[in-house]
Amino acid sequence: MSEIDSPELNRRDLMTRLAGIMLLTGASTGSEKVAAGGHTMPEFIGYPLSDPGLFAEIDAVLKRTEEIWLSQEWWRLPVEIWDREDPTPIYVAEELYNVMVGWDTLDRYIFPPSKGLDAFRWGYSNLFVKYLAPGVALALYDHWFEIKIRAPGPIGKPRHGFDRVLSIYNKRDDGWRQSLYAQCPLGPDTYARRMAEKLVGDDWDEFYEEVKKKDIQDPRLKRPIEPRQQQAAPRPAPQQSAPQSAPQSAQPAARPVPQAADPRKPMPSNSPPPKVPPSAPETTPLPTSVLEEAAEEVPRQLRGVPGRPPQ
Repeated sequence: MSEIDSPELNRRDLMTRLAGIMLLTGASTGSEKVAAGGHTMPEFIGYPLSDPGLFAEIDAVLKRTEEIWLSQEWWRLPVEIWDREDPTPIYVAEELYNVMVGWDTLDRYIFPPSKGLDAFRWGYSNLFVKYLAPGVALALYDHWFEIKIRAPGPIGKPRHGFDRVLSIYNKRDDGWRQSLYAQCPLGPDTYARRMAEKLVGDDWDEFYEEVKKKDIQDPRLKRPIEPRQQQAAPRPAPQQSAPQSAPQSAQPAARPVPQAADPRKPMPSNSPPPKVPPSAPETTPLPTSVLEEAAEEVPRQLRGVPGRPPQ
């Protein structure tokens, strides 16, 4: 078991360590309406109507819980608020990794050896209740708290927080007693955004309505350019070509053979005339007498050549 999960860890050490951890996350954007004020909770989102009698009884228990915290007499909580007849009470604290189940663990959390809280106050709103079974009720509500740790330096500065809470109450002879207390905080980015919204002043809505009535025009800015009326012509749809079969072998493509121009077809007026390959020069045939004289002269010349037999 790790040190932070051990029930032997006293509340002062635990709160001192956790008080120094800050949530530095970028706040995500959202469309929720900004709620002004330091302690105002989100606007009521429309829970179903609760049983009036059950609502009044559970609301009285929560008011007593608030009064005990404001009086700084937290040791009264296990006796006046929690169900001591339940052997396995459950406390889901937002600052702990594990859930506390049973009085052995819960008493060490509520009754630490030394008090680490310098001051603490607690409040609630948006209550909704329902029966889970005869004598068993569930409460859903928002709560806020302000806490100051007994420690020097920045850790000892007061800080604010808020959660959603689920509680289960058992009906006993002396009234409703708490059996489950589960804090349900928002996610880191949602929590940071909500904290930024809660910093808005109470008079923001009034200020914003006055701003909307003014016609604010910066003289340094030019008039906005009117949007163009003409729209670009739509592009023609691409023509789909017939699918081509894959080549069977990787052979180089054959070069196209130039075709000779057909002289029977008229040539276009704007096209150059086709190139005609040059023809061989015409020769004049020799007279027959010249050929006969050459035939007689060749044997006479060959008689003087060595190795030739005389004719």
